[in-house]
Amino acid sequence: MGAKDFALGVTGRAQVTPDFLRLHLRDGGLLERCGIHPAM
Repeated sequence: MGAKDFALGVTGRAQVTPDFLRLHLRDGGLLERCGIHPAM
């Protein structure tokens, strides 16, 4: 179907609220190969 595989790596995390966790990721080349979509 044309999908690409990328290995994302978690570089950090922040507990924003008791129900919300923010993850910081390494993109594994995703944005370099696919570009940024206007909805991102």
